[in-house]
Amino acid sequence: MVIGVSVGLTTVTPMHHNQKEHAALCDVLGTVVAIFESGRGGTKLQRALSRAILGNENGGTGVRALLGTLPQEFHNPGNRHNWCGSCGHGGKDHYPGKSIPHDLLCLCTVGGDGYPFYANSDGAPTLCGKNAKDLLCGQAEGKHCASEARTGWSEQKFDEKVKNHLNATWGTVVKTCLGKKMKFDLDTARNTLMEQLKPKDGYTSPIWARGHTYCGGINGDVCVSYGSCSEIPGFPQWQEGLYEALEKADFTQTELTSAVSHNASTEDGQTDGQYGPNEDYPQGTQQENHGVQQRSKRSTNPTSHHSEQQSCSIPAQPLWLLSELFFY
Repeated sequence: MVIGVSVGLTTVTPMHHNQKEHAALCDVLGTVVAIFESGRGGTKLQRALSRAILGNENGGTGVRALLGTLPQEFHNPGNRHNWCGSCGHGGKDHYPGKSIPHDLLCLCTVGGDGYPFYANSDGAPTLCGKNAKDLLCGQAEGKHCASEARTGWSEQKFDEKVKNHLNATWGTVVKTCLGKKMKFDLDTARNTLMEQLKPKDGYTSPIWARGHTYCGGINGDVCVSYGSCSEIPGFPQWQEGLYEALEKADFTQTELTSAVSHNASTEDGQTDGQYGPNEDYPQGTQQENHGVQQRSKRSTNPTSHHSEQQSCSIPAQPLWLLSELFFY
């Protein structure tokens, strides 16, 4: 006898939302930071790692600055869909794939109406392994959102209260991943990261971005989706060039320190930045800042991205060929 099951339209809230997705991306960030803080691997790799952590290639103020409070750039959260699910409307500073910390905010900040911590949900749900109280959406027992706190971040709500949710996510999720102490040598770290970045199980996107497209924060749509924001559809922009740089990195070379002036200028007259918190990374190296310029030139129309960058774009291909795309 076959028993049929009728499925209604009620949204089912998973008990542990984005648990695997967060774990995978958090491990990537921890490994990236470990290699970045070593200052080794060459200028190309250090730039790619800086982009993944900081959203820029010049190193900025380094990782230590991110271990404080929510950075200023996130103090005015915008439409969640534009920040987490679209590369056409978030501007040059906020779009899915800008940096790993940015993407963790998309994955792990409470959604519209307090998702997944609905007051009528059973048990004690979590988001990225954190309970409602951890993410500033819970009553004393930390299981569900208090009615007055049910704001959350969505395409409809992105006011001052939402900033408080992002601040909570930064403090309990992002900083934890940034501060991970990955205990392995650099060659092992390289191999680990390359494996983490590969697509698996026949999917065409990384595990933390699977099965979603809109990511507006409504009705459980708490996620990050890269679409065509990168040269390789379905993958983050911060991953561009990273795989190839990892493969070619030489960890036996000692990077330049005080031998190169911090104020040395590049060929175009711009001052090159410093790569890392320990002030032991190459400074003033003459190299095109191609990745930063690439985003600034990107059209707000995502469909026109590849046509505008014909000289450097990679044709869309089945992503099981990802390794070849990165290698050549």
